[in-house]
Amino acid sequence: MQSGGSSGIRRCAATLAGVVCVLAIGACGGGSASSSAGSSGAPAQYDGKPVTITFWNPFSMRQLDVMNSVIADFHKLYPTITVISRGGVTDPNIVAAIRGGSPPDLTMSQAAENLGQYCGTGGWINLGPYIQRDRVNLGVLPTAVRNYTQSGGDHCALPDLADTYGLYYNKALFAKAGITSPPKTFTELTQDAEKLTQFNPDGSIKVAGFVPTSSFYENAAVHYAPLWNAQWDQNGKSSLATDPHWAAYMRWEKQLIDFYGASKLTRFLSGAGNEFSPSNDFETGKIAMEIDGEWRGQFIKSDGVKIPYGTAPAPVDPAQPDLYGGGYTTGNTIGIPKGAAHPAAAWLLAKYLAFNVPAVEKFAVGLGNVPTITSALADPALTSNPQFDTFLKIFANSHTTTDPNTPIGLANQQMLQSFQSKWEDGSILGSGLLSGLKGVDSQIDAQVANSTAGKVP
Repeated sequence: MQSGGSSGIRRCAATLAGVVCVLAIGACGGGSASSSAGSSGAPAQYDGKPVTITFWNPFSMRQLDVMNSVIADFHKLYPTITVISRGGVTDPNIVAAIRGGSPPDLTMSQAAENLGQYCGTGGWINLGPYIQRDRVNLGVLPTAVRNYTQSGGDHCALPDLADTYGLYYNKALFAKAGITSPPKTFTELTQDAEKLTQFNPDGSIKVAGFVPTSSFYENAAVHYAPLWNAQWDQNGKSSLATDPHWAAYMRWEKQLIDFYGASKLTRFLSGAGNEFSPSNDFETGKIAMEIDGEWRGQFIKSDGVKIPYGTAPAPVDPAQPDLYGGGYTTGNTIGIPKGAAHPAAAWLLAKYLAFNVPAVEKFAVGLGNVPTITSALADPALTSNPQFDTFLKIFANSHTTTDPNTPIGLANQQMLQSFQSKWEDGSILGSGLLSGLKGVDSQIDAQVANSTAGKVP
């Protein structure tokens, strides 16, 4: 996820190789952890005495200012709780603090996939007793949000804003190609991409209608899975080979790659602009369509780009048109680390950030991200922008899902990415697709079996 610049949160699955976190938290020492429960076994209750708590979060610059403004509102409500907010914190920082026995009182992660490890190792305490005691209504959260804030039945995290993915398209290029509306299926997207693509006299790509390769920007497979109803696991086993929707998705992307020519597309992508800068290929008009998060609109605005664009739900599997309108979502997660000095006060801040509707709405407007409370999706400050409202509707759609939490975090996605890159460049022939996916399944299942998650000393 992006924590700098003008955007809000961002899930960087497109750069999976750089997001490896080994969270063997519970298996390591850590100093004397204060318990989250009182002497009666009930969760600790804040006694009202003045206390200073530390909150580590990933934000910086303008975003950190917005975060701190929300925290200032919390302090007005709880004047005896002072919050020291430290921004620019990553998951490895959090893990090191827990392992070293000196964690902050509250932490925020931008990698929801790591929750299986935080929960399974006991790195973050189970918030279930607090939720039950305070009668917190989890029903105000969409199903996908409830899913990515729990693991193994334990709610060891609360949400704080989400990212949702949809289609961005260049209206000027659409009009020039005679296309009157965005595609709703991947068959339509392929047809439109071919019409929108422009070649230079030497045959090289000048403008790409749509770039399908999984390593480009936000094209990681995890963002496409809901659009094909592709399931990551079945009955506790990786299902990349047994669920036919994965093969259908990968055959589609290879077909579009072959239209361009793998070598031509590689050459085109070698000159791609930085995703989070004004040289982004969609912002410069080098690509006509892209799947991206709600934050892109904020980038386009802050970059001063005058591109005429529209937003729509991403296309879906032509064999499952009822999926249209949904998509992929993920978000920030907040947890109280094992060993936190002031868990009772930290819980009050976590609950405020996740369930206080004005706080959630203020944060969503300030960062330009999707609020994680259903009622906040109707906030006029958010819905008044039709291009952003597209993502609010996608987020609320019943077909919008997230990826399941696993004890190996992002490793399953990394293994698929490695195979998928070979498939895309032609190193693996069509006949080897299913056998290759079976091999990835075996790798994932083996790593899960060897995982230490859940073995808390």
